[in-house]
Amino acid sequence: MLWWPAKKKDIKENSVSMGTKNKKFIRLMQNQKKKRGQHQRKEAPKRSVQEVFRYEKMFESGICEVVPNYYSKSLQFSDINYQIAQHEEQLMIFNKYCELLNSCDDTVHLTITMLKKRIDIEELTEKIFYEKKGERHDSYREEINHMLLQKINEGENRFMKENYLTFSTQVSNLEQAQQLLGRIEQNLIGNLLELGSIGKKMDGLGRLKMINQLLKSEKFFPFSYSDLVYSGLSTKAVIAPSSFNFKKKNYFEIDEGYAQVIYLKDYPSRLSDKLIAELMEIPEEITLTIHIDPINSDQANHLVQIKKAYMEGDKVAAQRKATQKGYDPYASIPYELTNSINEANLLLDDLIKEGQSLFFVSIFVYFRTTEKEKLKDIAEQLLSVGRKNGCGFCYLNYLQLEGLNSILPFGKNWLMTRRTLTTTSTAIFLPFTAQELNHENGKYYGMNELTKNIVRINRKRLNTPSGMILGSSGSGKGVAKKYEEITTLLKNPTDEIISIDPEDEDTRIGQAFDAQIVKVAPNTDTFINLLDISDDLSGEVDPVKLKSDFLLTAFEALIGGQSGLNSAQRSIIDRVTRLTYFNYFHSQEKRMPTLAKEWFTLLKEQPEKEAQALVLDLELYIEGSLAIFSHTTNIELNKRFVIYNTKQLGSQLKTFGMMVILEQVWNRVVRNRERGITTWIYIDEMQLMLSDPYCENYFFELWSRIRKWGAIPTGITQNVETLLLSDKARRMLSNTEFIIMLKQAKSDLDELSSLFRLSPYQQKQLIHPTKGAGLIRAGNAIVPFSNAVDPSTNLYKLMTTDPDDHILVKQDSMQ
Repeated sequence: MLWWPAKKKDIKENSVSMGTKNKKFIRLMQNQKKKRGQHQRKEAPKRSVQEVFRYEKMFESGICEVVPNYYSKSLQFSDINYQIAQHEEQLMIFNKYCELLNSCDDTVHLTITMLKKRIDIEELTEKIFYEKKGERHDSYREEINHMLLQKINEGENRFMKENYLTFSTQVSNLEQAQQLLGRIEQNLIGNLLELGSIGKKMDGLGRLKMINQLLKSEKFFPFSYSDLVYSGLSTKAVIAPSSFNFKKKNYFEIDEGYAQVIYLKDYPSRLSDKLIAELMEIPEEITLTIHIDPINSDQANHLVQIKKAYMEGDKVAAQRKATQKGYDPYASIPYELTNSINEANLLLDDLIKEGQSLFFVSIFVYFRTTEKEKLKDIAEQLLSVGRKNGCGFCYLNYLQLEGLNSILPFGKNWLMTRRTLTTTSTAIFLPFTAQELNHENGKYYGMNELTKNIVRINRKRLNTPSGMILGSSGSGKGVAKKYEEITTLLKNPTDEIISIDPEDEDTRIGQAFDAQIVKVAPNTDTFINLLDISDDLSGEVDPVKLKSDFLLTAFEALIGGQSGLNSAQRSIIDRVTRLTYFNYFHSQEKRMPTLAKEWFTLLKEQPEKEAQALVLDLELYIEGSLAIFSHTTNIELNKRFVIYNTKQLGSQLKTFGMMVILEQVWNRVVRNRERGITTWIYIDEMQLMLSDPYCENYFFELWSRIRKWGAIPTGITQNVETLLLSDKARRMLSNTEFIIMLKQAKSDLDELSSLFRLSPYQQKQLIHPTKGAGLIRAGNAIVPFSNAVDPSTNLYKLMTTDPDDHILVKQDSMQ
């Protein structure tokens, strides 16, 4: 086919044609946006409804101008396990939270918002259900979906808690607000991180969406800031309901429903950290807001001194009156007054000597429902929890409008219902209760035993997605591993799985999912070429050097003995390996070399006596009866699920065999990264790789390398104590962000408790749990979980490792 360059005239005409098309497309888009803007303007709530919200502007950046020269920003922050933490850890969290409060000066206003919302079951099932693919494995998807629906319906708690922190300050203009709020934001994110909580910045869209959730029932939020250009509306029109009615005494009407704001009026003399947790346990949608205003230290001292002076005046007046009546002036002072003066003295000591600060604090609770009677019921539940904790909640009579604006996270308190509290008294209302694991696009891993919500984890989004499954014999390790293998195969059609199976536990799921099952044993005709190499490394690492390092480690394990290979032997092995691959890369034939042919022939040709000694030492493994890794690979390893069954490998070849298989795994990882495919690798009995220092070093380096190349390795073992004897294994474990901990022996539990600072409650979950229950860690979060699989399902029959279950499965298959 001939080709000529286009003429200038053709190019010009094409350019004009493309330009015309682009202009038409732009005009079409603008017309559509104008029509949408007209529709939004027509459907917008009345201006009187929009004017309920007391803020000026919500900028797309996330900054809100509340009133002129007063600006705010918001963070969303994650929960931490405060309620179940050890006492020492609770004190640490409490002190860190005190530091966060004290880090803000009197120019900063803090608003903490705890939003408890009902989980949308329909939306949740849509996210976690397994979509049918029209193939034979759909029956397993149906079983999983049925199991998930049962778990959701059994869940006692159908609510999720979200935490927000809004911070406000007064400045001259928006530019100053951006600079100052940015610095405050970084400080607060750092303080939250010290607590173990992750703070995420919120833009304007995120803040509006959160406010929309508070005010409306619908979850859909079809808004973008570009809409405002064509509609001419403000952001208030986006969040406003259809109607408000604030004519009622202590509640207000919103759309077709009812809402109410109450406030904490009476505080006990001794505050408890249980109040917030117990309020959040009420099975209703509620929003709890805490406004915190730091007081300047000089002003704080002045306030206490004035209050003390008034009380001292009352004391003198009481004594004078008693003297005039002939009574003992000291015995006539009221007990409450004496107690108050003592408290004022202690408060002064706290401010001056203990580094305490003072804060104005206001606490509000907002709730909404479709029935007026239900509104009364929720209010009574809140008041009851308050009374139980020595606190008194009160209604905001004819102040519901101000209460609503104080609840909404704009960052300003519109009411003066506040108390003066010290740092420690303010910190008692810390917003932390219990962690959840609920990743977006995450897979179901069980139920959170503490909150009764589902556990969803997306390992791919973790900083370090590598994982470990730890548990004593019979704890459910095998089921946990196979559950993840099966769900990955069903959920992620392009992901690939490689399983190293030393106990022949994966055969049934391999057969069910058309896996390539490779029996690695001396008495089979299956060969794996130890010299297989991948040259798809894009120059990032030297494949020949990697192979030479591997052979040195492997031969150290086989023939090195306690003293290892000497320097001459190591040099000869390295030389022969480099020569072998030099010949391979410069050969026209491009046939992968083998140990038995190319490599061993070159070794025999080396002149040194150490080379001839190596020939004799390696003969058994290269030309003898254990030469299963010396010949050309004679199996096709191209299926997406590959199982290496190593059960029949003798003790002499067990560790060496696993090393060779891991080398094959590395080649697969390299190829898959080039194709954009995630490789999941399961290494059962991983403690075998720590049996000697050579294998340990190889395994540690390979584990780190395959992680960097996009693979997700998972180690499985019941010997935690043995695992932690190795410094490298300990580093692997502490740097691993996904861990399933099942039932543990006492010595193993002590080691894990020390490593992960497990609380007594968390330790209890690992002593006598039901099968498949324990703790699950993802990132910084550790939650108690249970993931029992229905024994009547075909999935269970595939996954179970219980000998009694195996007998029943065989009986069923014979019927």
